[in-house]
Amino acid sequence: MATQQKIFIAFDGPNDDEAYQALKAMQQSDGTVFNITSARELHGRLDKESDESLKEKLYRIMDEASICMVLVGSTTKSYRRFIKWQIERALATSKPIIMVNENCIRTVDYDRCPTMMKKNLGLHIAFHAPIIEYALEHYPKSHQEHIKEEEHNPLRYTQEIYESLNLFTSDL
Repeated sequence: MATQQKIFIAFDGPNDDEAYQALKAMQQSDGTVFNITSARELHGRLDKESDESLKEKLYRIMDEASICMVLVGSTTKSYRRFIKWQIERALATSKPIIMVNENCIRTVDYDRCPTMMKKNLGLHIAFHAPIIEYALEHYPKSHQEHIKEEEHNPLRYTQEIYESLNLFTSDL
């Protein structure tokens, strides 16, 4: 079943734009595209506006979404300023955070993942439409359960879940 929830996409604008465009074009099982938004237009303002002004605009955009998805690429870990603000806001507002590894690693990618998401609650998945759709359908509810239970460790889906979606290790 496809999701219509609004999803905020956090990403390193210049370096992850190709993955962002691919995500925008992905279709769900019912043929619809994901309902995504981002702060893409703010990336070019980083050196032209104060941090406070940018954060205010960023938070306004993020607050419209119910889920935060972070595209984890080769530069995400070192892109501290903007990505950090987005993750901090998602954590502060208890939004479910889905970390999508562009290199298709199915768990925390310790080489690319921002440090704060190595020790905070978030779901780490591969960049494949079926698992993204599955995560969007199932993770928000389980996220609330993890919050209620005061669990804060990173999560991943089992091999069995990937295989149930016809995503096998050889698909990497």
